[in-house]
Amino acid sequence: MSDETGDYDSDLSFKFDDDGYSSDEAFEGRVAKLSLALPSPNHLSKLTFRSFSMETFILESLVEKAEELKSQFLVQFLVDELLIMLQHKNWLKLEVLSEYYDNWPRFRDACGLTDTRGEKHKFRQIRDFTCPICCETGDLVVFSLLCQHEFCSPCYQKYVESAAFQNDIIRCMEPLCHFALLHTHIVALFGARDGQKRLAEELRFQSGKSEEIHEDNEHVNFSQDAGVDDQPSKDLKSLGTSFSISAELFFDIVQFSGTQHSTESDAKSKYPFITSYALLQAVRSLIDAKFQTFRWCPAHDCNEVIELESAEDYRDVDYKTCSQLKKVPIVLCNKSHEFCFNCQYENHLPLPCELASRWITKCSDDSETLNWLQVNTQSCPKCHALIEKNGGCNHITCKKCAHEFCWICFGDWTLHKSNNWVCSRYDHKAVKNIADKNSKRKQSLSRYLHHYKRFAVHQVSMTGDYKTLATLQAQVINYMKHRPLEYSDETTWNDVQFLSNLYRGLCAGRRTLMWSYVFTFFLKQNNFSAIFESMQDFLNDTVEKLSQLFETFKKLDPSKASLMLIGCKREKFKNLTSLVLQRRRMLINHASKCLEEGDMAFVNHIDL
Repeated sequence: MSDETGDYDSDLSFKFDDDGYSSDEAFEGRVAKLSLALPSPNHLSKLTFRSFSMETFILESLVEKAEELKSQFLVQFLVDELLIMLQHKNWLKLEVLSEYYDNWPRFRDACGLTDTRGEKHKFRQIRDFTCPICCETGDLVVFSLLCQHEFCSPCYQKYVESAAFQNDIIRCMEPLCHFALLHTHIVALFGARDGQKRLAEELRFQSGKSEEIHEDNEHVNFSQDAGVDDQPSKDLKSLGTSFSISAELFFDIVQFSGTQHSTESDAKSKYPFITSYALLQAVRSLIDAKFQTFRWCPAHDCNEVIELESAEDYRDVDYKTCSQLKKVPIVLCNKSHEFCFNCQYENHLPLPCELASRWITKCSDDSETLNWLQVNTQSCPKCHALIEKNGGCNHITCKKCAHEFCWICFGDWTLHKSNNWVCSRYDHKAVKNIADKNSKRKQSLSRYLHHYKRFAVHQVSMTGDYKTLATLQAQVINYMKHRPLEYSDETTWNDVQFLSNLYRGLCAGRRTLMWSYVFTFFLKQNNFSAIFESMQDFLNDTVEKLSQLFETFKKLDPSKASLMLIGCKREKFKNLTSLVLQRRRMLINHASKCLEEGDMAFVNHIDL
């Protein structure tokens, strides 16, 4: 196995043979007609990528190989049977042909196939049947292959679920039988939707791509009638002294489902087995084994796959030290989720990957909570309970152990009775050191809270903007569905459908603004950083104006007049959105140029 295929990020693995495996051959069959190369949303980057649905990936990488074998050499076999042969030989066409022509009977038995084409599976209900696996007796629905070994359907389903994780050919449950289950058999056993649902659950709970490290977040769900897909999002419920944040962040909570290619729809009809649970698991392992080139979209319940076209240009980048924004590999899946291919956070420009990771860690752990406690509390000298001083008197009585001590020197209060207001053990240097230390901690905490609050406020505002858009679109859709016939020729869908696309511009501006506050948190102060902050203020002003425009129409009644008013404001919406995107671009350009030319730099880690 090559070093490239050794990069591994899954509990699953394919049984790749060291001899003869070629990563290029395993992926040589991509069909560009379904997945075109796209430029990165990072306008500074020359990166190109492809976005696949699971079905598209199966069609382009696996089914095409089987079709080529069928059309050129093995015309007598079904595509489903050829997939079994390919899986047995690690998806290498030449290996399949070599084994077939060398010794077909041996290869046939190794794959678990027969000389009967179109092998049939069988469901039937049998009275007083006793399942050999679960020992349940009664009128049971049993499943069997051509070998006639019968087991109850629930046992067969559980067996297939378990065997699919081995990423090998799934065979009959009878221990001495080597008949293979074709993917059409598995689809019949589970059903296409069930297979996809199971895969989605596996990806969500086992891949570990979006670890939840927040304390108290809520999901916001909207129905399809709102004009957007049902996509949960996370937000922060409190600021104040809560130092928690969602690591999942936002992945464009407005879900514009990808265009359904007619070719893909036709392929699903032609190849119903592409929804096989076992085939989906096999593809998942194949993708995970090519982790440097392929990534799963980290958004909640999204099964899209991204392939980096120019992966070699980014493979050697040390993201722990690289501050070049043009090297941040931002990609976009078919469901409009923007994320960083490297760190798999959302689009965090203008922040480099390493600082984005440090910020998330800083917000999620207890470091700042501990910092606040160190600044505002002291420990009782006797029981070490934390005490917050809320008055001016330095005579402290611990509520836990009743110990009385001096707040300044922490000595026993009995030593101070001769003069309560002047500490007889006052050490000027020691107190000055404590004061300086506390002052630095307070400044550090104040600096963190300043940037954290703005980061969190814009994150929460994205949810608020989403609710506003959902309300607007629900009103529009309701009106358009039930409008009087006499108005049908006056107002069209085109008059109001622009709202969704404009919201995406608002969302992009807010996200960049949100991460720009993290950028300034890590940034050393100089004239160029002051220019950056001025540009930040301009972007913030434009974003808020666009958001307020959305809010204005949220309060309108869903009537023809209100609808026409939205249409009349269309140009204002577009102009503000264009200005948001323009200022967003200028902010990122300024940050990139100054970082590359050394005009701006980030503070040392220990200074924060």
